Amino acid sequence: MTTYTVLSGKAHRLLRTSTPAGGAPVSTVVTTLPDPGTADAVAAALTDLTGNLPTVLFEVAAADPGRPTAVTRAALTAYDTARGDGPLTARVARIGAAVATCPDAVRRAVRDEVAAVLDGYDGILVPATAHSDDHVVEVRFVANPYLATASDDQIRWIVEEGFGDGDATDQVVYALGDGPATAPLCAYLRTLPTSYGAPVGFTCRIDPAAMRAWIAANRPHLADA
Repeated sequence: MTTYTVLSGKAHRLLRTSTPAGGAPVSTVVTTLPDPGTADAVAAALTDLTGNLPTVLFEVAAADPGRPTAVTRAALTAYDTARGDGPLTARVARIGAAVATCPDAVRRAVRDEVAAVLDGYDGILVPATAHSDDHVVEVRFVANPYLATASDDQIRWIVEEGFGDGDATDQVVYALGDGPATAPLCAYLRTLPTSYGAPVGFTCRIDPAAMRAWIAANRPHLADA
């Protein structure tokens, strides 16, 4: 998960904090912004983009059901523009407006930050859904962040279990945890809900066609799994 904050002082520095699944937070100063109002606006807009990207990407991946979607940052932007003022276009526009009066060096730094957020999802998008067993909470996201770091054995396990409703895909939710993709589901499960006196669990499913396409492109030695 990535969050953005502003370090106050003489320089209003935009700070990026990334927390990979199972890892410790790592913070990096992105750029120095000219005033606290601009700094706060940019931090809020970048956090909004990062936090909502899983849902935006799911919509892109699910737009043509049954067909794996090869996505680049340019294709994402084109898709969003075709829908009018779609969620991605609007969010990137807000970031651009926030830095419109900033020096060129600041605008370049923020633009590079937006590119880095989006480019992290280049390739075959793999849509996934997860819901609590009582169907109170459902989340829609892409499984790419998990798949990118999963071992070959973890990939095989997902395929062998039929891409969902088992322990293998449960691991996707556990790994993503309180990241923007699965946070609502995890927060609900922490309330320890019950149904008919039994604890409520959850189910996760991954799109089989998209995942097989992802395997062929990224782990070809597992294509016959």
